[in-house]
Amino acid sequence: MTKWQTRMDYADACAVLLARRHRGAVVLTTDHRDFSIYKVPFISPKGEFHAG
Repeated sequence: MTKWQTRMDYADACAVLLARRHRGAVVLTTDHRDFSIYKVPFISPKGEFHAG
């Protein structure tokens, strides 16, 4: 979290940690801009998918 301190809040940090610990996990988020920076797999309601 200290690496992304200016943008990452506690909820984002929890989601990133869980996604990295569980193989095949994907985060469903409305915050597509931040999660593309965190480099974890995510899906957003805008239809964006990022494989990490």
